[in-house]
Formats: sequence, C-alpha cells, structure tokens
Amino acid sequence: MGDVPLAFVSAGLTQPKKGGNAFASYNLYLNYGLLGLASMVARCGRTVSVHHGRFDLPEDVCDRLTAAGMARDDSPVFLSIPSVFALPWAARFCRKLKQNNPDARIVAGGRWVMDEDGAWVRSKIPELDLCVYGTAEERIIDLLSPRNWPFIPYTDASPGKLSAARPAFPALDYRLMPDYEDFHPSLEVSRGCGMGCSFCLEASVPLSDMRPAAEVVTALRSYDDLYARGQFGTYFEASFFRPPSPWIIDFCEAYAQAGLRCRWRCETRVDSLTPAGLSALAGAGLKVVDLGLESASRIQLQRMGKTHLPEVYLRRASALLRECKASGVWAKVNVLLYAGETHDTLRETLDWLSSHSQYIKGVSVNPLVVYGRSPSAQSYLTSLEEYGATPVDHEALGRDGYAHMHLSPSIDYAASEALVGHISKMFMSDRDYYDLKYFCYFPRWMDYGHFSRIAAACAPDQLPFSTTGREDSIYVGPAA
Repeated sequence: MGDVPLAFVSAGLTQPKKGGNAFASYNLYLNYGLLGLASMVARCGRTVSVHHGRFDLPEDVCDRLTAAGMARDDSPVFLSIPSVFALPWAARFCRKLKQNNPDARIVAGGRWVMDEDGAWVRSKIPELDLCVYGTAEERIIDLLSPRNWPFIPYTDASPGKLSAARPAFPALDYRLMPDYEDFHPSLEVSRGCGMGCSFCLEASVPLSDMRPAAEVVTALRSYDDLYARGQFGTYFEASFFRPPSPWIIDFCEAYAQAGLRCRWRCETRVDSLTPAGLSALAGAGLKVVDLGLESASRIQLQRMGKTHLPEVYLRRASALLRECKASGVWAKVNVLLYAGETHDTLRETLDWLSSHSQYIKGVSVNPLVVYGRSPSAQSYLTSLEEYGATPVDHEALGRDGYAHMHLSPSIDYAASEALVGHISKMFMSDRDYYDLKYFCYFPRWMDYGHFSRIAAACAPDQLPFSTTGREDSIYVGPAA
C-alpha cells in the first residue's frame, strides 16, 4: 500500500447554494482543514494529492483519481464533507468509487456533518468504511492503516472521546493541489468562538489561543514565494478573529521586519475588534474585514443572543465601520434575516445600514437556516416558534440535517430569499461585488473584464449587485 498515491478529496456541490446568483458557481472554497491533514501525511514521505470537488461531476472526479493510480487496492481515500449541502455530491462520488474499485476504503470526516452520528451519515452514504468525528490532526497518521481503525478513538468504529488538546495548525503545502494556482490561500489562526449566538454551531465552542504571530508571518512569507509575488489575498481563518493587543503588536512588528506587502482578510464581530486594533492591523496588510453585524434591530439582536445591550453594540459597530473607512479597509457587513423578522425590524436594519453606507464596501445577506440533528437542534427549532417562525418542511431537519424557515407570518421563506437580492443591490455595485469576491473567493485568473462579460450576459435578477450604482431603496412592506 505504501507505493499507492493517497487521495484527499473535498466534496463539492451538485448545485450552488444560491442558485439564482450567476456567480455562485465561480466561488472557490479552500478546504484548509483537509489540506492540513494531507500536508502532515506528505511530510511523512507519502505521495499525496488533494482535490476539491467544486461543481465538477463527482463521477468525473472519481474517474480522474482512478486514472491517476489513486483509489486502488485497499488504499484509503480521505473524503471531507464540509457541509450538509455537499452530501449529495459525496454520495455520488462514493458510489462511483466503489464501482471502480470495490476494495477501496473510504474514510470520511467533516465535524459539522458527522456530529458524532456516523449511522445517519452512512444512511446517506452506505459506501463509507469509517466515519471520523471532530478534528483529526492528532490521528491522521494512524488512520492511514485500516488495521488501526478499531483502536483510534472518536470514530464510529471506536466512539470513545478524545482528550481536549491545544489546536494543531499544520503548515499547508499548496503544491499538493494540482489546481492550487486557482485558489487564494488561507491561514488558520484560531478555532472556536463561544460567544453564545443562538444560530451558531460554535456558540459554546471555546475560543482557542491565537496562532503565534511569528508563525503566521512565516506562512505569509511562504505564500509570497508560492505565488512569486503575484496577485493573491490570504484569508485569516477564524470563526471569531479576536487578537489580543500583545498579539497585534507582535504581528505588526514581525510583518514589518519581514518586509511583507501581501494583504489579508478576516471575519469578526462588530463589537470585539477595537478601532485602534483595526488601524494597527491595517498597517500590517489587513484589507478586508467581514463584520458579523447580523441585524440593527434591537429586538432581533436580543433574539439572536448577539447582545444584551443593543445600543452599546450598535455604537461599537458604528465606530468600527468609521475606522475601516479611515484606515482604507473594505468592510463587508454580514446580515442575518432571523426568526421573527418583520417589515418593521428589517426597516430598522436597512435604515442603520443606509446611514452607514459610505463606510460599507458591501453586504452579505442570508436567511436563517437551522442545522443539526441532535435533540438540542430540534429544541432550538421548536423555540423559534415563539417568534412566529416555522420550518418550511417539518421533516427536513432529521432527514437532511438542515431546515429552511418561514421567518414570520409576514416574511415567509420565498420572501426572505427575494430580500437577499434586493438588499444586496442596495449596498453593492458591480465593482464592489467583484472587489470583495476576487479577494479570496473568485479564481485568481478572473479579472474584471472576464467578470463584466459574465455579468453582461445575465438577466438583472440573476445578479446580486446593481450594475447602475447602488440602488437607493427597496419597499419592504407597510410601516406599523
């Protein structure tokens, strides 16, 4: 088995999640967790190849691996399922893989999909040979040999819990990906969040310590070499980017001493990164920040568990947005249409955003989706009825692992989906959208001319931005 190249595959999608968006299928989402595991295996001397399913046909991906000499004999194929939306793609891939080679062994992971319930995942993908729970950096080498599987904890073959360990942030070897030049790089800098937002899967997962600043700068220098100082943007991966002041000082000093000029992006809450901290980081490459505002409605913020002090929260958000503008940082604001949303609560959010529009580069709007199959997920779904929200399909959570929602009697699921496009057009021009998407999501080869040609061939309702400048307003219903 030692001479057989090992395949690490990130399951793709059979269709974009935002199917009406003409650019959704161009987004590239780097599976940095899978790449980290593959990099660890490669450093042990094994031949490794990492493949992203993207929107390719899963059967075609499988056939390419087979033709390249992978997935043969009983050599394990490592499959990452990053989202429940990737399950249909993964099922087709595994079916084809076993048809090509019935002896192939498929090891699947994806902590938000597995959720310690291998039986449910196997009901969707019966071809799996092992389901691995949680993260796997401390187990990946043992997983290479099927003989070890019964003795490796926290899988569906040996479900014992793992002891809590400091997160491992393996160095990523992008050259393991045949198409790495299409992708902008990522760099994991922390894990967890623990801030308690009701809609978040990491609401109770403690925030880890930051990756050492010197280590982050070393990785950035390697990306400069990898792309020969070509155009790229690095995403600092962290569910909640919250660097303490000493880390910011250390990072800024190391960045300057290394002579770096590369730019990077992060995601954080609007009330956690201080204006002073943002300003300092802007001088050390920070160019785009994804800000989890979610809402500017006082009652909606409290329903989400986002804050108990909405006025203070919004004042901090305002101060941070103003500093973004002053420091030359593009602010992309995340908005969540939540349970109990009405035309009045939505108007509060839109009015607030409009009053800050000069500081905002763009918005990302999503209606609430409930994830999970555990009793706590079902309990959460039931609790939303208090706000007038109901699932579109009452069986969906247990069957699919997610449930779309009618947010309230006045904003059903269809209306919430329509609002996504309307609100985006209010706060994003075509140039805004391109700039934000090119930085870490669009393929590195997509220049603005290519983007504009695609946009010109689309109907306006297929575009998540305005081609004539930001739209002034939308009608969201009568005032109370």
